[in-house]
Amino acid sequence: MKNIMILFLLLPLAVATMSFAAAMVNWQNYTDSKGGYSVSLPGDPYVTTNKKVHYASASIEADGNDIGFYVHWKAAKKLSGSKIQSEGEKFMNYFGIEKQSFPSPKSISGNGFTGYEYNYKSSATDVPISARIIYANGILYHLEVATWDGHCDQAWIDQFFNSFKLN
Repeated sequence: MKNIMILFLLLPLAVATMSFAAAMVNWQNYTDSKGGYSVSLPGDPYVTTNKKVHYASASIEADGNDIGFYVHWKAAKKLSGSKIQSEGEKFMNYFGIEKQSFPSPKSISGNGFTGYEYNYKSSATDVPISARIIYANGILYHLEVATWDGHCDQAWIDQFFNSFKLN
C-alpha cells in the first residue's frame, strides 16, 4: 500500500518533468523559398534534395524517445479531391520501408491548402506516425512525425503541424 501511495505522489512529478522537457526544446523556424512554405522544427533542420523530392527534417531525443519531424515536397500536376489522397499515399509510401496500407484519413484545409491527416503505425517497424498530405500551388507536401520509441507529446505534433504555412 505504501508503494502505491509513493507512486501516486511521484506520478505528477514525472508528468511535470516531461512537460518541462517538452518546453525546453529549441524550436526554429525554417523557410523553404523554393518549396513555398515555412515550418517550425525542433532544432537545426537537415535539408537535402534528390532529383524528385526535397526534404527538411529535424530529429530530437526527448524523454528517452527519438522523434523525427519531416517535411517532404515535390512538384505535382493539378490535383483535387480523392486524387490528392491517392497521390499523397503514393508519396508517403515512397519513404517507407515497405508498402503501407493507410487508415481512412481526416480531411483538413486552411491557409490556402487542402489535404488529409493520418495517424497509424508503420506496418514494417510498428512506429507510430502522424502525417499530413497537403496540396497547394502545384506542390504536394508530406509532413510527418515519427516516434521511434513509441510516444510523442501531442502538443509537439500540433505545434509542428500548425506551424506549417504557405509563403
